[in-house]
Amino acid sequence: MPLSFHQIVFALLAAGASLQAEVSFNRQIKPIISDNCFKCHGPDAKNQDSEFRLDTAAHAYADLGGYFGIVPGDPAKSELVNRLHAPADERMPHQDSNLSLTLTEKNLLEQWIMEGAKFEPHWSLQPLPATVTVPASPPALSTWVRNPIDHFIATGFETFAVAPAAETSRAKWLRRVTFDLTGLPPTLAEIDAFVADPHPTAYETVVDRLLQSTAYAERLTTEWLDVARYSDSYGYQRDDERLVWPWRDWVIASFNSNRPYDEFITLQVAGDLLPNAGPAEILPTAFNRLHGHVKEGGIVLEEYRVEYVADRTHTFGTAFLGLTMECARCHDHKYDPIPTRDYYSLTAFFANIDESGLISFFTPATPTPAMPLSTPETDAQLEQAEATLTTATIVEQSLAHQPSVQSTFAEWLQFHRPREPNLSAIAHLTFDSRQDDTLPNAVASAPAAQTTALNKLVEGKSGLALEFEGDEVTFLPDVGHFRREDPFSFSLWLRPHAIAPRENIYSRGAGADDAASMGYEFLLIDGKPTASLIHFWPGDALRIQALDPLPAQQWSHVVVTYDGSSRAAGLKLYLNGAPLATRVVKDNLTRSISDWNKLGKGDSHRNHIVFGQRYRDRGFVKGQLDEFLVFDRQLTAVEARQLFDQAYLTTLLTKDRVALTNLESSQLLDYFLATTSAEAFVARLQLHAARAQSNQLIDALPAISIMRESVDPKPTYVLERGAYDAHGAPVTANTPSALPPLPADQPRNRLGLARWLTAPDHPLTARVTVNRYWQLIFGQGIVRTPEDFGSQGRPPTHPELLDWLA
Repeated sequence: MPLSFHQIVFALLAAGASLQAEVSFNRQIKPIISDNCFKCHGPDAKNQDSEFRLDTAAHAYADLGGYFGIVPGDPAKSELVNRLHAPADERMPHQDSNLSLTLTEKNLLEQWIMEGAKFEPHWSLQPLPATVTVPASPPALSTWVRNPIDHFIATGFETFAVAPAAETSRAKWLRRVTFDLTGLPPTLAEIDAFVADPHPTAYETVVDRLLQSTAYAERLTTEWLDVARYSDSYGYQRDDERLVWPWRDWVIASFNSNRPYDEFITLQVAGDLLPNAGPAEILPTAFNRLHGHVKEGGIVLEEYRVEYVADRTHTFGTAFLGLTMECARCHDHKYDPIPTRDYYSLTAFFANIDESGLISFFTPATPTPAMPLSTPETDAQLEQAEATLTTATIVEQSLAHQPSVQSTFAEWLQFHRPREPNLSAIAHLTFDSRQDDTLPNAVASAPAAQTTALNKLVEGKSGLALEFEGDEVTFLPDVGHFRREDPFSFSLWLRPHAIAPRENIYSRGAGADDAASMGYEFLLIDGKPTASLIHFWPGDALRIQALDPLPAQQWSHVVVTYDGSSRAAGLKLYLNGAPLATRVVKDNLTRSISDWNKLGKGDSHRNHIVFGQRYRDRGFVKGQLDEFLVFDRQLTAVEARQLFDQAYLTTLLTKDRVALTNLESSQLLDYFLATTSAEAFVARLQLHAARAQSNQLIDALPAISIMRESVDPKPTYVLERGAYDAHGAPVTANTPSALPPLPADQPRNRLGLARWLTAPDHPLTARVTVNRYWQLIFGQGIVRTPEDFGSQGRPPTHPELLDWLA
């Protein structure tokens, strides 16, 4: 039987194989199949019609139902080869792809299969070799070669008939090296000095001088700012100015001091997680927060929070791994071994911080987590203020045990107890004096509440109450300008219409969480009473929440008290006269809750206490409110009960002293200290002054966004097609499976990730870094695609040189 043309070609290939250089998978075959085949036969198997895949040997050699795509050593039985030469409608790449192979490329594929179709891991994913031998240079170049890099560059000169360029003039060389290392031209004096310097080390002397200059540090910093997507504004619509230049100055200082590069990386990725991390370690983590921030209110918070996490992940992938991680956000990477699950496992390292998708539209607050930027002088003032505050706190907390106070209390119990409680409020909102349900102006004792006709008066608990429409504003003007060092309390009756996901009862602040409201608020979240003090939600705030919801269609009495401590423990809730069991949701209030000095006259949401509604939030729909009282002090437990039943404290005040139980005596002592004791009054004044002094010092400090791990880890999921709300399988923090595993002894957080990244044998970090700085000096990298070391990137022109440098 005569041989077919293909069989003749294969026979010739087999006969001549020993005479040809062996085909390199990574240098010759991988680029061909990546560019022409991977779109349909690559790693993204879920989005392909064919079962045949070329990304691994196991897939390529698999039985496809009685035939094989590749049979190592036998091109004639390999369907891949048959398809290379098939008629147009069956030929691969398919004609609809607008791709085609040259005859040389087809021959390479056939020779590769003849040689055994050996697969190799992608060149950039292979471990760094322990050593790289510097090659010998051609003898003819002995006078040209001066250092190991020249040896690598000279390899191949003879093969390609390349001759090195003549040595440039000294003046031109100085100009080049000065521009390369500093971005600036040399001065005339520097040129004259170098040209006249006959010393053999004159070149090294110039380089040493340049490396020690501030301009060199600024030159390298400029390059790193591009990698880190640095900008002095937030981007998006408003593009307001933001304070991040302290991080930039840290980068300059790092290059100036020749900081070790592994330390340079670790501090930026995870400085906050180092043992005993202070401001010097935390500041560099601003690197992770340099993405754009949205200020426009009409967004979904979770959507943009996910965008910020994705931005951090993509920047990490580009800056340190040289991989296009974003390609795997919606599906398995089509060209590189990065499954979508690996992508989201990597995002988990960057998701666990207290941030929101929107930053404050109404206030200048820095996006949280944030760190104040202090000075040695302010640190000394803060230290002194903290000492004063500690002393004042101890004095105030120990008052009840002081003999003088005990003596005064005993005398008060016996001779000076009032017959009625002292529960005077600074504002009292009630509707009982109204005789009809017409509005706009409901009546308050002082001052008048302002409302609208869409909210209406209805039969309340013991008279008239206000029922809310949900979107219309009712507010109590010019009351409750409380700062975070001010103790205060609120008392109210409320009747929810139904248990809803979120309802505003009262608030003071510009808007809802999506506007980063600065102020205080009382909400029902899933029907559960929830009290908050907020500088910037969610990273700088206090919030406590009841364990159980209020009953719907039923009146409940609630008291909210706060002691001015800026601690969640200082917030308390009472329901129908009894302490309410709560959980702490947030306990990190570090800055002001008030912005009163920057308000406009028409800014009702910040000038006044607003009821049943809030800007871009859900109102108290069909809910009812009555008897709202505002106090400029922290009420005691016995007062909260008195406000509910109008009897308990009155009874205690009239009860015979010898008949009082220990609990009742303790309750009266709390009331005495809160309302009568002169010593307690002075101690509270001193404590308030100490808190105000400390708070004012902190509030005056600028702040920068940084990384700080949340106490409760945020769950992370594979997001189907990348949609923020399409939760797929849950994932935990992990490194890409195509790279070395995260060591078992390392924590699964950003610190463990940084240590994994800077391990000496990591295949990518050093290669990517060295290539970037080669490009900085020579204009093009050894890898011409510095942001893509994957299958679609360019292979290195001098792989051994790259590994030797790495």
